[in-house]
Amino acid sequence: MATASRASAGSATQAVSRRGGAGIAATRRLQRFGTVGALLIGAAFYILPLFWMASSSLKTGGEVFAYPPQWLPSVPQWHNYATAFQQMHFPTLLKNSLLITTTTIIGAMLSSSMAAYSFARLRFKGRDIWFMIVLATMMLPGYVTMIPVYIIFRHLGWINTLKPLILPSFLGGGAFYIFLL
Repeated sequence: MATASRASAGSATQAVSRRGGAGIAATRRLQRFGTVGALLIGAAFYILPLFWMASSSLKTGGEVFAYPPQWLPSVPQWHNYATAFQQMHFPTLLKNSLLITTTTIIGAMLSSSMAAYSFARLRFKGRDIWFMIVLATMMLPGYVTMIPVYIIFRHLGWINTLKPLILPSFLGGGAFYIFLL
């Protein structure tokens, strides 16, 4: 009889643990559903402006500024892309973007890595003071230096050229990159 009561108690314990396991699984499914739902809402938050931009690129001028806004154009205007490529001199813009990007990356990597190496590995007089000065420049807002930098570029004759966008990256690359490396 003792074995029979033990068997029935064991089956009762198994039944309770099964129900508890089902409850845990249901809770996990609910948590997963909530997580996926939050991620979908976040994705929509980021995708809707991209969809609006693509939709607006296919609208006429009147449809873009219509109130209430329409999500889809009545008749897609595919010639808008051809017009944009013809009027904006796309090959020149692409060439300038690639030139600025590649040379800036190369300049920042070369100069920042050398400066960071010298601060991290070399021992020289005033190293800590210079490093503190570099870090202090990170705390200056860009607005503070905008006018003096413009005056310097004007005196150098760099206004309306690509030089102000490229050459400063070869002169340290910025305090953040030095600190990061």
